[in-house]
Order: sequence, then structure tokens, then C-alpha cells
Amino acid sequence: VAERPYGVLELELPLRHRDGHRCTVQLTVTNLLDNPAVGGLVLNTRDISERRQLEDQLSHQAFHDNLTALANRALFKDRVEHALARTKRQTPSVAVLFLDLDGFKEVNDSLGHAAGDRLLIQVGQRLVSCVRPSDTVARFGGDEFAVLVEDASDEIDVTQVADRVLEGLRRPFLVNGRELHVRGSMGIARMDSDVEGADQLLRNADLAMYRAKAAGQGGYERYDPGMHTELVQRVQLEADLRKALDEGGLFLHYQPTIDLTSSQITGAEALARWDHPVRGEVPPTEFIPLAEASGLIRPLGAWVLREACRQAAEWQRVARRDKPLTLNINLSGRQLQFPEVVEDVARALRDSGLPPESLVLEMTESVLMDDSETVLDILRQLKQLGPRLAIDDFGTGYSSLSYLHRFPVDILKIDRSFVERLARNFDNAELAWTVVRLGQSLQLQTVAEGVEDSSQFLALRRMGCDIGQGYYFGRPMDGEAMERLLSDELTAAAQTAATTD
Repeated sequence: VAERPYGVLELELPLRHRDGHRCTVQLTVTNLLDNPAVGGLVLNTRDISERRQLEDQLSHQAFHDNLTALANRALFKDRVEHALARTKRQTPSVAVLFLDLDGFKEVNDSLGHAAGDRLLIQVGQRLVSCVRPSDTVARFGGDEFAVLVEDASDEIDVTQVADRVLEGLRRPFLVNGRELHVRGSMGIARMDSDVEGADQLLRNADLAMYRAKAAGQGGYERYDPGMHTELVQRVQLEADLRKALDEGGLFLHYQPTIDLTSSQITGAEALARWDHPVRGEVPPTEFIPLAEASGLIRPLGAWVLREACRQAAEWQRVARRDKPLTLNINLSGRQLQFPEVVEDVARALRDSGLPPESLVLEMTESVLMDDSETVLDILRQLKQLGPRLAIDDFGTGYSSLSYLHRFPVDILKIDRSFVERLARNFDNAELAWTVVRLGQSLQLQTVAEGVEDSSQFLALRRMGCDIGQGYYFGRPMDGEAMERLLSDELTAAAQTAATTD
């Protein structure tokens, strides 16, 4: 360019300053040979060291995690793409490992986010020490990390890296003078003929990681195509569930609860059901977790509250009992993370006219373990509306008496696994008896789930359990069948039990 008259050429050159430090200069050469007044080349030099340092810094920030200084998602993906391009010319393969820490939330909640940040920095350093210099370690945000393993000749090489990483995490971390223990769930995905690019390889590793997390803490899973099939089915099922909510494709069944002393029906538990137009009946154990994960649990829960309270209010008018019937409705832990659940309950009671004291809201013991002020405040607000609160499947979690005193609980529901152990000779009744005695000492009502035969019924009545529920008294049924049952006052099973006692 500078060879042409009045042409300009710009160069960046590293130079050593006269005081010894290195700097970067921008040299501008202007061709003024044809200019009679100059007749030569004009050189202008400018020190651009600070600008270059700033550009390098901005470039580093754009491609590195600010906290750990590891590669970020953008740089990691770029390196995966380059590695995949090289594998097309070479035999060795490429693998990606996705890592999600187990127990990190508890560190943040108990010690604060500053301690959590220091832990993440140490985890990043530990990961770098567990892999080869040619491998890339990245942090994707939160407690998610990734490792790019290049030149992995076979599956053994990749699993060896995974084993080293998981073993490295088993050593305690020292943060603020405390030893912290965290584990990691890892997904492994390798480049193969079915992988079309970096995005798909990263997705495969992510899917495998979630499978590992579901399987248990501290392990890894290798990707297989069935995981993607499950994801597609899950996305379709979520869309179908959303449509069912919008178009009234869900319905409720009710399972009666029985006073074990008088054998009279005390009420019923509302159970959500879904009859899929293609798959048929989808079990609640499948669509309830899906609703929780997708955020549909709030509209689903609000619908259950409205419909069940409306139905129970109608029963109250038909049955004309001296003692109002109770309606039990399950609240998931995810629902209790939405403060709006209080208004959902209040609206259902207000619109249906159901007396608040007739409503029992059930939750599992995992809610007790979430000893947060938010959940506690929501439970207190629910309690002020008038319903009673029950702990479902009591005895299967890790709750303690301190939790029972802290939360405004009225009812303990004995888990069905304890009821199954009851025998005619009463030898296996200790677990159920312990819960009953605990409830009596704390002045809490006790309810036994899964009562299936007369021996269980009699054993529970002898030990002083208040309420029973199970196939022995009645299977879940629709609202009309429940109304007919209420008109007779007693189930056939309860009448038989009363005459044989």
C-alpha cells in the first residue's frame, strides 16, 4: 500500500522501551515520495500498549469465567468445534464431560455466597489438576463445569479421566477454616458418527449428567441415544400436560378416610388423574414430577384445589353430617416455593364455600427439611386461613422433633411401608406404634395409609391410630361414586371389620 503515492501502511510492532520494559507501538508509514515538499516516507509512531492490554483484557473476559478464570461456555464450544474438525483428519476421538456439584446449594445457604465462590474457585483448580495439560476445563456458570478430553483413543481413556475427577472431588475442601465435602454428578459424551457438531455433543453430555444426578450422588453416566429419545418424549408429554390443563383433560378421584374407632367415613383424599388420549392413563408418579420440573405444578395445584373444594362442599350439603367431612389435598414442596399458593387456597375456599376447617393440606417430610423462612412463612399464612396441615409419608425422611415443633403441623400420616409390616401377631408393629405414640404425645392426629386387610385395621385400632385409609376401606373413585358411598355412611369393608372386632 505504501508503495503507491500517498499510500498508508499501518503496522503493530513489539519494541523494547529504553527503560527496558516491552511495549506495543503502532507504526504508520505514509508515502510522500511524490510530494515535492517532502520527497520521502513519513513515519509516525504511537505507543498503544495500554489499548492493547485493555483489548486483551476484554477478550479474556469474553472467553473466560470471571470467578475461576477458567474457559467459559463460548470458548469451550469453540475449542470443541476445533477438536471435532481435527478428528475428521485423525483417528483419536473427542469426549466432553459435564459436571454438576452435589450439595453446593447447602454450602451457599449455610455459609453464604462468598464461601460458595471460594469453593467454586478451589473446585476449578482441583479439576485442572486432575486432567492433562492438553484438556480444557470450563465453568458454565453456577456449579456446572465441563472438561474437553482430546485425543481420547478409547472409552478407557475417558473413564479414567472421569474417575480422576470424581476421586479428586472426594478430598475435602478448606473454606474459611472449615472442611467442606462436595460430590459431583458427571455425564460423558463421545464424538461418534451420529454426532453432527459441538452443540449436539454438549447436549449429549448434559443429558448424561442429568441421568447421573438422578441415579445418585458422586457417579457418572455415559450418553446413549435412548436418553435423547426420553427427552423428546418428555417434551411432548409436557406439551400434552399443558394442553390437558387448558382443555380440561384432567380429573380427580377420591379415596375415603375412615375413623378407626367408629368405622365411619371421615372424608376423602383428592387424587389427580390424567387419561392421555394416546397413552391412556398416565400415573401421577410420572406427570406430577413433570409438572414440578416444568413449572406447571402451580396451575395444576390451583385446579385441584378449586375442583376438589367444589366437590367437597357439595358432599357437605348432601351428607348432612353433624361432624363436617374432611378433604385432604396434597401440596408439593415446589408449590410451597410460590407465595401465590396462599391465594390459591383462599380463593378455592371462598369460591366453593367449603368450611376452612374441613380442608387438610398434606406435604411430605422433605418440606420440613427445607427449613427456610419463606416456606415457614407460607405455612403460617396457610394455617391462618383455617385448614389443618398434615405430614405425608411420615417416618421415611429425616425429620426430627425440632422440625415438628417449628412447623404448624396438625396431622401425621404413617407411611404405608410401616402399615405393610403389621402382622396378625402384632410383632412388626413397632414402627407404626412409634409414630402413633409420637402423635399422641404431641397432640397430633395420626392417619395410617395403605390399610389393605382386617389384621392391619385391627392392629392400628388397638394401638390408638385415629384414621385409616387404603383399599380395605375403598379404592380411589370418582366424585359420584364417593357421593353414593357417603349416602350409605359406611363402606362394606368397615362394616365387616366392626362385626369381627
